[in-house]
Amino acid sequence: MEKQKTYYSPENFSGNFKNGIFTSQIFDSGKAETKWDRLKLEIPRQNKIEVCVYIFEDTQNIPKNPSIVSRFTDILLYNGGINGRYLCFEVKLLENEANFTAYELSFPKQSFVEYLPEIYHGNEQLERFLAVYQNQYLDAEDEIMNFHNRLNLQKTDAPEKFAPVICGEIFLGLPENRLRKLLGVSSLLYRIKGTKNCIKLLIYALTGKFPIIIDCADDLSESEKRLFVTEDGHFYLLLKSRPDIDLDLFHYLIKQFIPITSFYTTIFLDENKCMGNYCFIGKNHISDKKHLVVNASVLGGDLRL
Repeated sequence: MEKQKTYYSPENFSGNFKNGIFTSQIFDSGKAETKWDRLKLEIPRQNKIEVCVYIFEDTQNIPKNPSIVSRFTDILLYNGGINGRYLCFEVKLLENEANFTAYELSFPKQSFVEYLPEIYHGNEQLERFLAVYQNQYLDAEDEIMNFHNRLNLQKTDAPEKFAPVICGEIFLGLPENRLRKLLGVSSLLYRIKGTKNCIKLLIYALTGKFPIIIDCADDLSESEKRLFVTEDGHFYLLLKSRPDIDLDLFHYLIKQFIPITSFYTTIFLDENKCMGNYCFIGKNHISDKKHLVVNASVLGGDLRL
């Protein structure tokens, strides 16, 4: 299934109505015959509006008549049965004032029907029925995942009281400034758990610096694989300096977000110890283990990190 993408309104967006009409930019899906999914407008329900959506294949031939006309702020774009690479929309005021603060445009169309046995595929009536509950479910999930955005975590007193609710109790014991940072990204960490980006984001929140991750299965060249003794699931975690938090807690948190079959070696690169402005593995690095396992037969190599 193709991954769904979303266009969001710009930060601090304020819909400007010219002569009572707001006209969006032209959005490009990058693919012909795109089935657009959903358009959500942040406009109070008491405001009476008319939304005109134009879907087309050629920017030089924009249709005069809209593909979809609606008076709702949440529109399923595939109901019109019209596909196309490009989309733009207009919002017409039917009253004197309207507070238009944001919009979300999602594509391509996705349906929970695709997760059902193949016998149910292509059933448009079932797709429309499930779409109602699908949107409610996705909206509720989005509200839960972004709940921390409603909190002012930089000013909230006693952030440790929120930690068990937002991300469980694994972050308790951290200094308050680190805890505030982690609460702000905790939902994203759990969403991308087990990935390199998750570990990078976690360590950045803990230390203020991004690490270098060397995955022995993918990132090493043949010459480097001869230097490092590689094992399935093993990766190297290179940090510029030791974190200013308890190392046992630091490693405990990392282990909560890596696959259960993975393990790693942490190497702290000491910037104060230089050999030709390079930090050499096995020479002037500091490891969290007594011995870094390397292939002794090629220690004369010139690996620089």
